[in-house]
Amino acid sequence: MSEKKEYLSKRGLMVVGIVSLVTLVVGILLYYFGLNEEFYSESGQTIFKIITYLGEPVVFIIIATVIYLVYSKTLAKNTVLCLLFSHYSNQIFKSTFQDTRPIDTNVGDEYGFAEPSYGFPSGHTQNSLSFWGYLSYEFKDRYKYKQFPIVPVILSCLVFLVGISRMVIGVHDLQDVIGGILLGIGILLLFIYLEPIITP
Repeated sequence: MSEKKEYLSKRGLMVVGIVSLVTLVVGILLYYFGLNEEFYSESGQTIFKIITYLGEPVVFIIIATVIYLVYSKTLAKNTVLCLLFSHYSNQIFKSTFQDTRPIDTNVGDEYGFAEPSYGFPSGHTQNSLSFWGYLSYEFKDRYKYKQFPIVPVILSCLVFLVGISRMVIGVHDLQDVIGGILLGIGILLLFIYLEPIITP
């Protein structure tokens, strides 16, 4: 797998840059207009509770184990390393910013999602982006339909759904999720470029 290793193309980096910039601008605008905590919804809780589990460590462990046993030991190892890098950096950022959870966090308790840690950045979102994003990167040149990269698009949608689910169930506000997305992108890109050194 390492023999075909190539970095992101200029077009790929441009797409990542544009997505990051748009995410940041939309987040700043919504925050400025006081709409960063307006995403909680009592409807659709069941589906979003299921989606939010796709950002849980147990799911990542199961997927990595399956990849290790069935597909590629190297891919499983690198995916877990990227996830660990993201997880520990998330804890550092949470301790540094010490941002409280949304006012409606007690709503999260009501649905079984009590979150005792700080809010910024969203760990589920950041770790999902690192884990699913690394898999997207590895499969970016495979399983295309008429040059359409199916796996990266599906996994990118999954990451955004996890982020949205955290707001809908009431345990994060918009700034937490956007912070998770931006930090996740940064960590993913850093890991991709450091990977040849870290995992020779």
